[in-house]
Amino acid sequence: MSLPPLGYDLVEGELVINEQEAEIVRKIFNFYLSGKGMCKIASELNTAGYHV
Repeated sequence: MSLPPLGYDLVEGELVINEQEAEIVRKIFNFYLSGKGMCKIASELNTAGYHV
């Protein structure tokens, strides 16, 4: 059995949005669209207190 992707929960075999985690996914996506790279995104998330 595998884990669902970040931002989702597996409920009775269906992927359901986990709003708390989805907030992080949206931040990552917006950082990426603004031109930030992986290291900068990780640094900003760590500084903001997100640890996934």
